[in-house]
Amino acid sequence: DIDPTSFASSTSSHPMKTPAIIASRLTAIAALSALVCVLLPSARAAALTWDTGAAGSPASAAGIWDNGTTANWTTDAGVSKTTWGGSSTDTAAFTGTTYTVTTANGAALSAGAFTAASGTSVTITAGTGSTLTLAGATPTFSGAGTIILGIQVQGSSGFSSSVSNLRFTTAATYTGNTTLTGGQL
Repeated sequence: DIDPTSFASSTSSHPMKTPAIIASRLTAIAALSALVCVLLPSARAAALTWDTGAAGSPASAAGIWDNGTTANWTTDAGVSKTTWGGSSTDTAAFTGTTYTVTTANGAALSAGAFTAASGTSVTITAGTGSTLTLAGATPTFSGAGTIILGIQVQGSSGFSSSVSNLRFTTAATYTGNTTLTGGQL
């Protein structure tokens, strides 16, 4: 709140000190801030679910995982499709049965969390020269399924895992603590 008594009177010769002008500038700043929040992408974490089916027909099957090119992800149960953006706060969620996801050649992918639903066994294999970075403060693996990582896994925050079954079939170069809170590694 603005205390108009703390300013010079409205008859002041300095226009910056009038309460009306200050209030109008604060209103303009608030409006501009609201506009920026609407126009800029959200910094909130997104849960993106692997979906190789057509829009409106969700399906989890083999496919290519890349950054921003192939729309093999959904945030709304398959109603619409989206690409992987790779924010350090995003979750890569996998559902369905057994399938292999191959990363695009040279792709530098990152995610803050990975989850596999019950009955799901997903193998993530590396395209030539691709990497997967465990991003964020505490990367996690969770769910009642299986995640098999056949890609170089890197990062500096370690990870926490409660997923039923997590396997590395390629040497990992991540650093930091590995915390198992359930499941097996």
